[in-house]
Amino acid sequence: MLLPEELDALQAACTAYGAACREAYPNHPILTHKGHLIEMHLASIARRFGTVGIFGEDGMEAMHPLDSRERLLVRSMRKAVDRHKALTTHTVIQQNFVSKKEQTKFARVRKNQVPPAGDLDLTGDE
Repeated sequence: MLLPEELDALQAACTAYGAACREAYPNHPILTHKGHLIEMHLASIARRFGTVGIFGEDGMEAMHPLDSRERLLVRSMRKAVDRHKALTTHTVIQQNFVSKKEQTKFARVRKNQVPPAGDLDLTGDE
């Protein structure tokens, strides 16, 4: 959670970002969509929720490989509406109904995995 002083600093930094972008690119006085969001909306969202950390793009960025794979499946469909429906259906299926084999395929394993306390044999007896 951000402190009030940090929120004020964030507000100043966001405003300065917009001004710096316009100064760096005088031929393009209009900011990009992300630039506009940073300059005009980021600080107000931070004040409303107390943080911006949970609103990152990582989850959406992780969707790119899945989306690319699904687009390959439906690219030969001629009707755009049907193609989009099929793409959405494939994506939902991949997100929500993945087999157990696929889930374990990408499971993280800790290298320093510690066994539960009940499994430890401290006596040395086999």
